[in-house]
Amino acid sequence: WDEQTLDHRLNAAGRSAFVHVFVEPDWAFVHQELQRRGMTVTLLHEEYATGLASGGMSLSEFRRRLARHQRTRGLVMRQVRRPGECLFLDFSGVRPSLADLETGVSTPVELFVAVMGASRKTFALAVASQKVPDWIEANVKALTFFG
Repeated sequence: WDEQTLDHRLNAAGRSAFVHVFVEPDWAFVHQELQRRGMTVTLLHEEYATGLASGGMSLSEFRRRLARHQRTRGLVMRQVRRPGECLFLDFSGVRPSLADLETGVSTPVELFVAVMGASRKTFALAVASQKVPDWIEANVKALTFFG
């Protein structure tokens, strides 16, 4: 053996010859998909893995690489507020149903939620719609609740 071959064999003995090489997903697309209602990292990983013959990277590796990508996404706006200064309110986005205990009839409702910043107090109210009269009623009841 020549010196180069001998050196390679001696120095490679303790190293693993197995290298993890994965097909990287489009992380910008993954980030965009995560903004959709009901989308989870697990679902996106399953879609990624089923599209590859090798099965791709594990879920934990997928999460690690996604977190690394998200750290590089740029600016973050931090809003500093004093406790109790702001009331955060909106409809939940998911339409639950309200069941009548006597008839068993289930009616879809809108869930209004209000949170007083840093107060550990949450107000929630089911209303018929997101129309102005229901919005005003929910706000009045929330303000009454918070005092």
